[in-house]
Order: sequence, then structure tokens, then C-alpha cells
Amino acid sequence: MKRLGYVVGIWCVIGLTSCATTSAPSPSHSVSPSATQVACWRSPLTGGCAHETSPVLIVKIDDVSGARPQRGLNSADVVIVEPVEGGLTRLMAVFHSHDPIEVGPVRSARITDLDIAPAFGRPGFAYSGATTKLRPMLSASTLQLVGDPQGGYGYFRVPTHAAPHNLMANTSALFSRIADRIAARLNAQTYWKIADTQFVGSPTHQLIMKWPSSEKTFTWDPQTQTWLIRVYDTPLETQRCCPATLERATVDSIFVMETELQDNPIKFKSGTVTPYPRTLGEGKGWLLSSGQRLEVTWKRPTASDLPRWYLSDGSEVSIPPGRLWWLIQPFADGFEFRDLPPVEASAAAASSSQSASTS
Repeated sequence: MKRLGYVVGIWCVIGLTSCATTSAPSPSHSVSPSATQVACWRSPLTGGCAHETSPVLIVKIDDVSGARPQRGLNSADVVIVEPVEGGLTRLMAVFHSHDPIEVGPVRSARITDLDIAPAFGRPGFAYSGATTKLRPMLSASTLQLVGDPQGGYGYFRVPTHAAPHNLMANTSALFSRIADRIAARLNAQTYWKIADTQFVGSPTHQLIMKWPSSEKTFTWDPQTQTWLIRVYDTPLETQRCCPATLERATVDSIFVMETELQDNPIKFKSGTVTPYPRTLGEGKGWLLSSGQRLEVTWKRPTASDLPRWYLSDGSEVSIPPGRLWWLIQPFADGFEFRDLPPVEASAAAASSSQSASTS
């Protein structure tokens, strides 16, 4: 999708703050080659068509019950789920191929962001605040800060959510605030591999991710060829703009990063410490796509590298084109797989029991 020519963004920036709460014309949510293009430029994040010169925008999104329904999740190329205080999780949504127009609720940054966001180059980084000790670290980073603390252009509050879960952002305005648009293009040192070949592994019906106070279930849906996302027993919905439309949150591929916690130098006055998972180096993980899963070793030499995945024989694994959710899990026994739908599993168990009784 060609972004709205940044007309919407410029309109917001010059002071018409009502722009943020006014529905923009309904855009197309895919990037298509123009009539003069021979072939599209394939995004190294999704394998789909994108604009090579487009900047990257990363937005920190709230992930508690009061934040739902969140806006713009299905437009993100990548969504990273990171653990935060109280056993909860927060999302880091990466936008490049699509401009969702509205996204949120926007929340504050964490130290983990400094280890992950640089893997997408020098992106625009949108957030609502940070601790006193984290602020100078953000300012010294290579990220281009377009957060609410940097002026507030493009941010607005909505009556549908209670504070502090009601801060949304107009992404067209945020894209227009990125100062160095060339530096904000995709330029990681390494990208994961994407291939159109069939993804083959162990058949998997569900992935259940459990953090201390948060749970997400990803269920493979053969009809849509995507993983349907639930929060506990409730389908996760996300709002698309414009006009505002609720839709089921889905994803094409999933990366489960098994890791461990490391010491966090930033501590709250109350003594609370934000979980700080290790995301550099290498470790064990899982890739899920096309209703299949593979056990892999992930490798990220530096913060400028996206993870790459390898089998036990050293061969590199590729994923099919599409959107990815990257789930960071530093807690033991934090996930489980279900290989068959409940009905099929019950039938298989009954068949096995019958065979055993007749043998």
C-alpha cells in the first residue's frame, strides 16, 4: 500500500490535532507494484511486495486486558512479545510493508527494546515514556525517537479505553516525523531466510504460551492457512482503520525464542525489576508455520542482526512468506504443543485404548 502520500501526516503535524480522531479514507492494506513496475521489491521481513525506500516504524503496544482491542496488529510485519513486570507481556510492532493509519494503545519503552529494535536498522521508535535511567540510553541509541515524549504529534486519546490504556497514534504522522528516512530503511546486517518451498516439520494443532500472568494460544486454521490467536479462552481481536473494523488477530509464522533472564541494571524505586531476557548470542527455539513445527537453534551475534535458525545438522531453516510473531520466553515450562485437534486426539486415544484391549 502506498502510504497516504504523507498528506495525513503533514496535516496532523501542522496542528490539526482532530486528524487523529477523524477516520481517514479507507486505504488498501497491501503494497502492490505500480503499473510501471516490472516486478515488486520483496521485503526481507515478509517476502511480500513492499517499497524498498519506505522507512521502518516500531511501536510499543500495551498487552493487558484494558488495552484490548488493540489497533493495527494485523498490519505489522513482525510482532515481538516481550515479558514485563508482574508476569505480563508487552508488544513491539514493526511496520514497513503496511501503514495501519491508527495503532495502539501506545505504552512505555523497556531495556529489552534496545537489544531488539536495532535489528531493523535505524527505525522510527514510538513509545509513551520511559524510566529516568532508560531515557538517556534511548537518546544515545541509534533509534529515531518519535515517541510522545518527543512532542506528541500524531498521538491522541480515545474514550473507548480507560487511562493509561487509551493513548493511540496516527502512524502516517509518525512516519512523517522520522528525520533520516534513508537511515530508517531496512538495513539489518542479517535477515532470516524466506523461501516459497514447503515448510515441513511435526504436525502441530496448537501452541500455548504461558508467562506468569499472561497466556496466548495459537491455533492452526487450515481454512485461512493462518494461526488464530487467543488470549486465554478469548479470541484476540484487533481494530483495523479506516473505517474502524474489528477482525480476528492472525499470523503466518511463529518464532518461539527460548532464553533466560539476565541482570537488569534498571530498577524501579519500589524495588520492582523488569524482566530482561537475553536475546543475543544463541539458544534453543521453535519455528511454527503451515501447521508444522521445527526445533531449531537461533543465532543473533549482535543487536543489529535479526535471528537466523539452524537445524542440528547445521543447515539453515527458511520460513514461508508472511507475517511473523516472535515470542520471547525466558521462563521454564512456558509453552506446550498440541499435535491434534481435541476431537481427533480423543478419537486417537480411544482407538489406541481399543487396540490395547483386544491385543
